Amino acid sequence: MKNHLFLLVAAQIILFNICFSQDHNTTKDEVSKISDDLHQIHQYQNTNQEIIRFFESSHLDFQQDTLYVILVPPMNCSRCEGLINPFILELKKLDPKAETMLIAFYKKESALREYLNKRKFQPDHMLACTDEQFLDNFDFGFGNMQVPFFTKICRSSGDLITGKSTLGLDLSEKFVRYILSESSTMPKISRTHDPVPHEEIPEISLDKNDRTVLMPYREIHIKEDENNPLSHIEYPEFDEELRRFAFMDDLSYSIYVYELQSDSGILENTIRPGLKEDRMFTGPGINDTIFRFLKALNILNSMFFSSKFLEDTLVVSASLPRVFWQDREKENIAYYNQITYLYYDLDKGGIIGYVTPEVPPDSSLTLDHLSTYFPRRGKYFVIPVSKGWPVSGSEILDIHDSTDNPFLDAFYDNAPLFAIFNRHGDMLGYWGRLGPFFVKHRLGYAFSSPIMGHDRNTYWYADPYEGILYKYSSLTQQDGVEKTLLYTNRKFQQPRNINGSPMDHIREYTSRMDQHVVDITLHNDSVYCVLKKGAFYEYRILDKHGKLLLKKILPNVYANMEANTFCLHVNQQHKNIIGIYESPQKSSLALFHADHTK
Repeated sequence: MKNHLFLLVAAQIILFNICFSQDHNTTKDEVSKISDDLHQIHQYQNTNQEIIRFFESSHLDFQQDTLYVILVPPMNCSRCEGLINPFILELKKLDPKAETMLIAFYKKESALREYLNKRKFQPDHMLACTDEQFLDNFDFGFGNMQVPFFTKICRSSGDLITGKSTLGLDLSEKFVRYILSESSTMPKISRTHDPVPHEEIPEISLDKNDRTVLMPYREIHIKEDENNPLSHIEYPEFDEELRRFAFMDDLSYSIYVYELQSDSGILENTIRPGLKEDRMFTGPGINDTIFRFLKALNILNSMFFSSKFLEDTLVVSASLPRVFWQDREKENIAYYNQITYLYYDLDKGGIIGYVTPEVPPDSSLTLDHLSTYFPRRGKYFVIPVSKGWPVSGSEILDIHDSTDNPFLDAFYDNAPLFAIFNRHGDMLGYWGRLGPFFVKHRLGYAFSSPIMGHDRNTYWYADPYEGILYKYSSLTQQDGVEKTLLYTNRKFQQPRNINGSPMDHIREYTSRMDQHVVDITLHNDSVYCVLKKGAFYEYRILDKHGKLLLKKILPNVYANMEANTFCLHVNQQHKNIIGIYESPQKSSLALFHADHTK
């Protein structure tokens, strides 16, 4: 899964002024207000020579000593990428000699080059990097770069002059003039730790306590189609018979459907956002010329996320652009992300229906539809919700707003975990409650990503970083819940003192979140669970009271591939742990016995 990306607004309305504003006077304080405060870049001390060597080794024909470098983690924030071409165009308009460079970082070269071909960025120089060693020269606040950055770098001295995150950025002529005018070097910071060496994780057969690591009884090689390069598997989904495997491809935001044979997976279908999905929610007056213009700038992005097999239908969670005139006279066009669930017929192909569930307009809660659950064979949609800083709302914490400020007790008075909808998209209510762990440590919805499911007469959920399983008799029950402890993290026995800034508080917990539930399910009152502890994975079976029945180690490396994630596939016919392993060269599924009697 992608790392935690603290977004400003989950269903954010973004305005694009066709003409840049003409206010030429800009101060640093003003720029700090128009740029997102959650994601920042600072250069580490004693890294100048590394930066100089990086540009020299690129062997590109630079004309200027000062470069405007755009750093891109591909598709981590696809709508942020919509600012890249407008930024380059405005920069060139104000200074035709300005030299631009885009550097994209991704492990798999074929998928990275396919991504760059499709996105059609317009810099003077483009570089595809399959390692992130250049990024080791900078601090991004959350440990890694999560969103694109506009930077200005002196090539001969190796100094970062300025850098701004694209997330929440008010891209205007004012901002571009500021970037052009900056000449003083940004203050450098000292490292708090050495950069992590880029080396392979060793394959092990015993852990440090001499416990045997489970080995798979079957491997299924996922064959890559040359016309559909596979980047990275996200949101894996299997049908009940283990005949089909669907997932979101990380860089294309498409759904790949594979037929699983005895030892190989063959691409059966690629479900990509097309013109029909792109134009599904286009408002009146947005003609083809305007639409193509916005599409060419990468401003409009249709994205597919998780999926669910319902017999021969695949339900796809999608984010589609709703585009409309905000102010026709001022030529202001706006869009927001329309949450949509598309029903695809896998046998005949094509969309056979869709629903657009929404919370009430006066609600402070937003739908987090990247992962959605469909209990009772799709009778219900169960969608995680969130609110408040730092996952939605403003980038600046409003200390007086109890719907935004997770440090206030009143924030937790209305803090459900899910919104429940029927299959027609009608809202039935909220369910679950943000757990005591998040209340005690004043985290709000940061790090909350609940998993839910249904087994016979029990509806259950668990928040991965809390380590507690909650069981209910219905989706309307709020009290009388049964609880099962999955694990204890001794790092969080007592909350830390909140003395620093709110961002310091979140960063502190980010560094301590080293244990979580990867996947969990219930079957016949037994709890099957995969945990990640540091770099290692552990498989557990517990009875309904929480008594540990089995504990095994799962390999984090198999056949020179690293574990991406693990899925539990447990029903009357199958009891499997499915490991998804990937390397730049290949991807495979590894099947392990999940039954403790095996």
